[in-house]
Amino acid sequence: MFPYLLSSFPSISLDGESPLDLEGYLDRCREQLSAKDLHVLHEALDPKLPSSDPFVNSWRAALQSLQDFSTEQRLKKLPQDFVRGEERGEEQRHAETSPAGDDNLRQDAISLWEQPNPLVREQKLQALLWDWLAEQRKRKPMGLVDLLGLGLQLQLLERRRSWQHDAGQTNFTSRIDTLLGPMLSQLQEQESSE
Repeated sequence: MFPYLLSSFPSISLDGESPLDLEGYLDRCREQLSAKDLHVLHEALDPKLPSSDPFVNSWRAALQSLQDFSTEQRLKKLPQDFVRGEERGEEQRHAETSPAGDDNLRQDAISLWEQPNPLVREQKLQALLWDWLAEQRKRKPMGLVDLLGLGLQLQLLERRRSWQHDAGQTNFTSRIDTLLGPMLSQLQEQESSE
């Protein structure tokens, strides 16, 4: 069943436009998967659901490790007096007690924090997660892990689509206009009356 379903999906890449979206993937999985496998798929895609699946837990540990590392790096960039000491200590304790995840993933992320552009940095961090999933899929091809990895990669693509420059620029301009528009109009009126 898995080989048939997996071979029916098109190839996807992180940098290209995907011919498949997450909803289309889920629709096809609902048609083909057993209730048990579909439940594991939902566990993989929704971190709030508890899971006993080894792959899902490995994914969550890797993701948590990268998120904890990113939090540590963000805190280091803040001025010392900006974050209260107990909050900084709580973040440190959380990082020390969170699952180890994948140390290689964390090591790869170190150099990415030198990137000054946060969007580029987030895209590169996302590429690390993509590559982690691709490696897991290669280790267990044409099975449940491969199918779950594909779903998680599609989830990453959905997130990346939300980072489109033009949409972000429109949103930013709209917010600035809302905040500063009345003030700018008032200044223009004052200048014209002088």
